[in-house]
Amino acid sequence: MDTKLEEQDKMKYPNKITKSLKTISLERLPGYKDYKEANLDWTIGSYLNMKYNILDAISFFKLYFPNFIQYKDCIFLEDRFNSEIVDNWLQEFNDDLKRVEYMSNLYEVKDLFHINWLEDVSSFDIKELGDILQFSWQLNLDKLFGENIYQVDCFEEEEIYITISRK
Repeated sequence: MDTKLEEQDKMKYPNKITKSLKTISLERLPGYKDYKEANLDWTIGSYLNMKYNILDAISFFKLYFPNFIQYKDCIFLEDRFNSEIVDNWLQEFNDDLKRVEYMSNLYEVKDLFHINWLEDVSSFDIKELGDILQFSWQLNLDKLFGENIYQVDCFEEEEIYITISRK
């Protein structure tokens, strides 16, 4: 089902075909819908230009394309890596590498922005960010380590989590 903005866009460009690896709901972005309705030429580029700067854009690169660490035949997100915790999980899980990776990389998605939390963020928004991270991290893992070796899971169990482990 098309939104009002998508319908307007189709009327303006009836033969336009849009392709994307991942689509998102832009109308959830604060002010985007109002600006789009007031400015027919408003784009996501316009929104990003108004809200962020070049250094913000550069910093987000590492959120979507993180560094990975190989340690004791496992893969870990660099930001989550702690060798003591990994060693404890290795012992607790009797060297079950999949479980060690799963637990060591497990993260609650909303905690990525717990300092700058917006009150009107919904569970839909958190899940959408998790899905986007799942998509981009999977692309990274497949490119760096080969396809069908590692998997990224985004799931909901009261809260929304993301993790990485071998298949």
